[in-house]
Amino acid sequence: MKLLAIPDASGKTMLWINAEHLVSVGRIELHDGREVRLIAELKVEGMPLQRIELGAYSSPQEADTPWASFLARLEA
Repeated sequence: MKLLAIPDASGKTMLWINAEHLVSVGRIELHDGREVRLIAELKVEGMPLQRIELGAYSSPQEADTPWASFLARLEA
């Protein structure tokens, strides 16, 4: 079994999941006119949908690097 540490925006692990049970990962961007909040939506077998806030950025393009890092962490 491979456990994945799922971090919040501060980098602190807030959830551990079994990699074999990860069904889907989605990117959500919430725009308020000043910043973009980047959120990962995770579906794990047997659990309700999980939303993990990954941080606030000045543009969607600025959020691309943290998103890529988050995906790389899941794939490792």
